[in-house]
Amino acid sequence: NTAVAQGIAVTERLGAFLSLDGGYPKCAAEKILKVHGVLYLLVIAFLTKLMEPGKQHRLLILLTASIVLTSYLHPCLFGVARLDSTRLTTGLAVAVWLAVAYFAGRVRLAGLGWKRACLSAILLAPAALLAFNATYRAPYPLCCDTRSFDGIRKEFLALAARHDIHTPTVANPDLGVMSWHKQFNIVDLGLIGSKMLARLPEGPLLAEYFFELAAPDFIELHGSWSCKHHASILADARFAERYHPVRENVFQDARRCGDLPLKSGIWIRKDVMQGSQSFERRFMARLRREPSLEAIREELASCARRADESRYACAYVARAVYREKPRLLARYPTEALAKPFSATQTADFAAFLIHGHTSSASRKAAALFRTLSAATR
Repeated sequence: NTAVAQGIAVTERLGAFLSLDGGYPKCAAEKILKVHGVLYLLVIAFLTKLMEPGKQHRLLILLTASIVLTSYLHPCLFGVARLDSTRLTTGLAVAVWLAVAYFAGRVRLAGLGWKRACLSAILLAPAALLAFNATYRAPYPLCCDTRSFDGIRKEFLALAARHDIHTPTVANPDLGVMSWHKQFNIVDLGLIGSKMLARLPEGPLLAEYFFELAAPDFIELHGSWSCKHHASILADARFAERYHPVRENVFQDARRCGDLPLKSGIWIRKDVMQGSQSFERRFMARLRREPSLEAIREELASCARRADESRYACAYVARAVYREKPRLLARYPTEALAKPFSATQTADFAAFLIHGHTSSASRKAAALFRTLSAATR
């Protein structure tokens, strides 16, 4: 998703890398190997000379080598991670030390004498010190205090309780904290965890999906993310029309957006607020009480009879089903849950949400992308 969001063609980069002609883009791969202490793996070559050979040793060496290789290739193929180039490959640091610790432990079991052990330690100590000095970096924050992210999560929870919204859909760029607690459906404005958002270019196509289909209950933006999503979200007329500010601040980001007035804060969609008489709010309440295919069919039929509505008017039914998806899937197969939407104008969107946990999710996303592209031409 991050590669697509950055406009990176992964297959083209892979071809350039395999061609060995040096045509692939420069990336932070060397930094990743250095920061995660790959130099320490050279110790293993020395330790293996002091051990009895074994199949498990060779397998561990191959496993460690595969982790090193994939960590090296990751930024070259998928793009450098935001905030810090090493944040997506930190498992490599763990793998390095597990491998070194394992081989160091096996040396003792191989019957190494005390004299040889002391000599080995004397020889290894300077090498380890050099590797440490070459790779050590003092701990530092990636960008932000994670406590502020958790504060946003708690604000979302308080809003959901105040407006009696079950499993709210939230749009926010901080996927980690939001997804960890499994309390929300998430539209990831950081473009990592949302298949569709990562694939939609900034502009009318993204705005159409965001406001007409995804329609998150809560939006939170701050800092550079307000700049990135200003044109597609904050400046779209539907934002002010459909969302009510819970808290809002106007600021400028001169480095990224010049003197453009930007907004940070939290907003709630008016149609899902407590006391709203929208069709969506009423159906949310009904489906929560009665999670059944009959309720879904009746709501879709009722929506279809409102002939003056737009092509996306019945998308709220799919969103309500998505809120209750775990309970509904406990009663019905996936295909049965998707079937009532098959003849509707939002069939692709419903299929995308309902099949999101299955192997066909990518095909559903592709179908939805084609539908959106056709609708915004």
